[in-house]
Amino acid sequence: GRGMVVPAFQLDQLVSRHVDFMKLDVEGAEGRVVKGARRIIGEDFPVITTELSREMLGRVSGISAEEYLAGFAALGYQINLIDRSSRELQRFSSPDELLAGWSDPLQIEDLLLIPPDAR
Repeated sequence: GRGMVVPAFQLDQLVSRHVDFMKLDVEGAEGRVVKGARRIIGEDFPVITTELSREMLGRVSGISAEEYLAGFAALGYQINLIDRSSRELQRFSSPDELLAGWSDPLQIEDLLLIPPDAR
């Protein structure tokens, strides 16, 4: 088919100002975005909303949902599922607790990750 080459850069290379909020919805490339934003996430501790699909994350980013969420948990982020019908938050104490009930690899959910200082 046809395609177009699009330049890509790590967020850490593009953004030098403080980041308070990040929204990640890139069809499974969330792990790749986070990899390129390690400095921003580790220093600025932004509030993050992220879409999560176990299947797409593995296919596009090459990491598991467990690995993806463990990185945030290690930084002290609180993991919350945003209930699509009520829009209420369901808090989880660990990535394992959230993913224990995640039986369908095609399931897609929205998460709110709250850094330790924002609680």
